[in-house]
Amino acid sequence: LGPPRPRPRGFCFMRVTFLVYGFNLYHSVKAAEKSAPGKRLRWLNLWGLCDTIVRSSLGHGYVLDSVHYYSALAQHLESRKPDVVRRHRTFLAALETTGVSVNLAKFKKKERVVTLAESRVQFQPVRRWWHLPLRSIRVSFKTHEEKETDVAIACKLFEMLHHGQCDVVVLLTGDTDIAPAIRTGRSLHPSHEIVMAFPFQRYNQELAKLVTRSVKLSAQLYASHQFPATVVTARGKVITKPPSW
Repeated sequence: LGPPRPRPRGFCFMRVTFLVYGFNLYHSVKAAEKSAPGKRLRWLNLWGLCDTIVRSSLGHGYVLDSVHYYSALAQHLESRKPDVVRRHRTFLAALETTGVSVNLAKFKKKERVVTLAESRVQFQPVRRWWHLPLRSIRVSFKTHEEKETDVAIACKLFEMLHHGQCDVVVLLTGDTDIAPAIRTGRSLHPSHEIVMAFPFQRYNQELAKLVTRSVKLSAQLYASHQFPATVVTARGKVITKPPSW
C-alpha cells in the first residue's frame, strides 16, 4: 500500500493524516507479542495498518492521505545491544517505501535520584529483578530520555490544521502528554476532526474524552499488517526483516 491517488474531479472526500508516536506504539507491539506467545509483530506495515483503521473505523468518504512517524535512535544502547540502531534503521527504511514520513528526535542524558524501594536490583548471574523495601537509601544513576517528540507531534498537528493540509488528524498514541495540544487544536480549528487511535493496551480515558471519537487497536490487527520478509525500495534496494523480528 502506498500514498493515495490524486483526488478525482467532482469527488469530495475527507483527507486523513496520522501522527504516530513511535515508542508508544513499539511498547504496545511488545505487549501484544507477550499476549500471543510465539508471534513476532515488530515488522509492522504502518501505512497498511493506518489505511485499515481509516476504512474500518472512519467509514465511507475518508481516505488516508499521509502518515507521519516520530521516534528516535537509541544510540546509547549500542554498547549493550549492538544491533538495536541497525534494526531500527532497517524498519524506518521499510516504512519509507510505503510513503510514511519518518521524523527523528533524540535521546538526552538525564541524572535521576531514587530510593532503593523505587528501583529494581539485579544480582548477577541470576537474571531476576528484586525490589528492596529500603526507602532511606538513595541511589543516583544516569539514564536517557527521549526529547522533542511530543513537541514535534504537537507542532505538526497545528501546522496541518492551520494550513488546511488535512480534514482529520488521527493521533496514534496513548501518551497523555499530547492532551494540551488536542485541547488547543480543537479550540482553534473546531471544523477539523481529531481522532485517537489507541495502541494495544494503551487506552486512556482522559484522552478519549478530548476527541470526537477513538478506536482501540488489537494484537490481531498488528498481526494482520506485517511486511513480507523482504521489502524492495523504488530504486531496487532489498530491505530484509531483522532475524529477531
